Amino acid sequence: MLKRLLRSMSYLLLACLPLALAASVGSYYSMQIAMSMRNNNPNIQIQPKHHDAQKPTTLIVLGNTVSEITDVLAPYALLAKTGLYNLYIVAETTSLRSLSGGLDVLPDHSFASVAALLDQPPALIIVPAITEIQAHENQPVLAWLRQQRQSASVLMAWCTGAEVLAESGLLDGLPATAHWADLARLAQRYPQVQWQSNQRYVDTNQQIITTAGLTSGIDATLYFLQKTHGSVVIQQLGQAINYADQRYLASATMQAYRIASSDSVYLLNAAFYWPKQTMGIWLEQGIDELALAAFFDVYTGSWVYDFRTIAAEPSIRSAHGVQLIPRFQADAAPTIDSLLSFGANQPAKTWAQQHNIGYERIDLAQNSNYFGLALGRFATDQDQASARFAAKRTEYRQPLALRGASWPWRTLGWIGIWLGVGLGACYGRWRISKRKSATTKT
Repeated sequence: MLKRLLRSMSYLLLACLPLALAASVGSYYSMQIAMSMRNNNPNIQIQPKHHDAQKPTTLIVLGNTVSEITDVLAPYALLAKTGLYNLYIVAETTSLRSLSGGLDVLPDHSFASVAALLDQPPALIIVPAITEIQAHENQPVLAWLRQQRQSASVLMAWCTGAEVLAESGLLDGLPATAHWADLARLAQRYPQVQWQSNQRYVDTNQQIITTAGLTSGIDATLYFLQKTHGSVVIQQLGQAINYADQRYLASATMQAYRIASSDSVYLLNAAFYWPKQTMGIWLEQGIDELALAAFFDVYTGSWVYDFRTIAAEPSIRSAHGVQLIPRFQADAAPTIDSLLSFGANQPAKTWAQQHNIGYERIDLAQNSNYFGLALGRFATDQDQASARFAAKRTEYRQPLALRGASWPWRTLGWIGIWLGVGLGACYGRWRISKRKSATTKT
């Protein structure tokens, strides 16, 4: 009886082994793509910005590892559109930094140079999620944040940027929130913080604001602007980004998300959707930061796309002055499946035609709600199940009308293939066992 049980277990393990190995390789591959860091530091000079001493200043801090793209570019775009602030991206040094999804930026200032520039503390400091925040290389970032807490600056942590503040000790004894999928982990690691799951954002009234997942930071930024500058500013900004739903300004309370069975599409895409679809993103002068954040986060954060930034120039200035460094020049670009550009971009279209690559143009003028636009396009390009989870992952709570395939059939197909490999191995072992048994009897 025991021998039969062990034999059955061995067949089960053999059947599942190819599936488990494929899932392990696929998950590692997906993470490497989503959190890739540039392996060279091009010799490109920082283009200095004009500093208006009459305006307050906002600093967006980057880590020495990968920083979350929406947590960096979205608040930058929102605050820039108001025209009320000097805006600087800062880091320990001014060497190149990578954002999630594979977008590279040059900081405007180092911690030292921005301190020399400013006569008074910044009005606002944005803290994004930073990978491996506990690592040795990020200790200077934590030390700098502790120094800023002693000033009159407001600290706003977007999404799991709250972990950065928790690691620095600045949230000890205070209420805070973060991305819904990270709260349980954070509560275990930082029990001294009063983590809250049903708040779009939390204002401690002690100069610290934390937000829930990704687009929750939009509401928190509108809240900060309303509190600081009045309702006219946020009405104008809401119109500019087509963000009419401002219910969370009256109350930050929301229905907390929970893990559901439908969320499995996220893990299945990470484990079994490989090789990824490679898409070139054409960077052009004046590209909108919020559009970049939305498309990078929705597409690459769902584990099915590998974005490659391409440009005709070695350095690109975004619409409001972020210095972007493409990973590939147009004259030496990698092999890709398709090319995406924003707006009417004839050089990008011509390049795609010359290389016989599919080309897609996103007309941003038709819809300035870029997260809604990205989610809708993603559903059409990929599938509705992945897009619905992308909306949940980004905490996008405005209405969506999605079209496209219901499920990622390619992902399910690969699961079937690897399971078939396992069953085939079981059958082969069974045949060998039968032959050995027959030989023994004779």
